[in-house]
Amino acid sequence: MKPIFSIPAEQLRALLEQVISSAPEFPYEGSVSLEDERWLARAETLIEAGNSISDTVAFRLARSNLKTYSHSRSGLIAPLLNTLERVELYSPAVGQGRFIPPGETWKGYAALVKILQPACGDLLIVDPYLDASVFVDLLPHTNASEGVRCLTTKGQYHGGLVAAYQKWQADPIGTAHPAELRFAAPKSLHDRMIIVDLKDVWLVSQSLKDIGVHSPASLTRAEPELSSLKCAHYDELWQQAVVA
Repeated sequence: MKPIFSIPAEQLRALLEQVISSAPEFPYEGSVSLEDERWLARAETLIEAGNSISDTVAFRLARSNLKTYSHSRSGLIAPLLNTLERVELYSPAVGQGRFIPPGETWKGYAALVKILQPACGDLLIVDPYLDASVFVDLLPHTNASEGVRCLTTKGQYHGGLVAAYQKWQADPIGTAHPAELRFAAPKSLHDRMIIVDLKDVWLVSQSLKDIGVHSPASLTRAEPELSSLKCAHYDELWQQAVVA
């Protein structure tokens, strides 16, 4: 039976992602600040909104144990992650995003593949820190009939990226999965995103090569108005960019 949430599942999911990504360190030493107390209150309220009694109880216990011998930051985070996973199952599929906890690189990779894999016409990947892994790990999963456009800037990774691109172009896979690499002007790219058919925009909170490695990450589908602005802006930057 589908659970009843206190607020819409999609809204609750976004709020849970935000509170998890902003979790304080909660060191054993020192006191709990007013800002930390506000975070604790907000986190507990969101777990309650997810209508999970066991997770609510677990969070309250971890909260009461702060600064005691049973002090555990992970005890605070685990009920939030449980609630998030539960809510994600019932978020509208069309608007679903994904939250990736730190260290869960497979989860981040799978989330990217899920966006890149469906058949489409055009894919535009924007990431100022693209490296060779985009060709090794991600482009083999794409199914874009008009090809994949990779837009980045020159930096510490561009040498290996260009080498991977050249090998891709020289191999039969380059025909099966056409791709093009271009370099935008320095400091002109301020987003990491995947744009599908110049319509649907997925905002990625970290560089594709780093997603979920050291810190929390998220993939979020942009609202239509924002998507329209992003598509126009980055398609124009693509037209102005230098071909690799």
